Amino acid sequence: MKLSDYVADFLAKQGIRHVFAVSGGASVHLIDSIANHPKIDFVCPQHEQAGAMAAAPFGLSEIRERYRVFRQQLSTFNEVLQSFAGTTIYGYGAAQMLPVLAYHMGNDLASLMAILDDDPSRDGWYYRNLIPPIRYSGTITDLQMATVLVTAVDNIQPILSKLLAHRPRHILIPFNLF
Repeated sequence: MKLSDYVADFLAKQGIRHVFAVSGGASVHLIDSIANHPKIDFVCPQHEQAGAMAAAPFGLSEIRERYRVFRQQLSTFNEVLQSFAGTTIYGYGAAQMLPVLAYHMGNDLASLMAILDDDPSRDGWYYRNLIPPIRYSGTITDLQMATVLVTAVDNIQPILSKLLAHRPRHILIPFNLF
């Protein structure tokens, strides 16, 4: 099961019955999981303005409340991440959505030593708006003593399998997905 399927299930368990989303390359897995979820009606407007007008009957106050809850979850997670300051922390997974996650957390992830990725060709790359470098995961030898933040939340299953094999001190997941 993909993380995007978990997210769709999580949304359904929160009582969300309608999702209005403009499709794009970075969100294709999430949109596919939402569109195929049996308890969620997916609406794909042509652009953001059409989506806002289509969602209006569902209550702007409800949308604002759910967004507030989302922001609160990320704020709380940011506090958890900050509680590990001064220790070795890695991110795992150089995903396309990582800058969006960091933006909503209000954190440039400077506390991370690096963002680990299984693609050796990404070694030494950087995100334009984030501080930690991307490092090839095969070169890191101190995972057992480190805290690892799952930064590719759309690929959580294989990442968790790898991390459990390496047994880091702590594994942090930014959303309550399970």
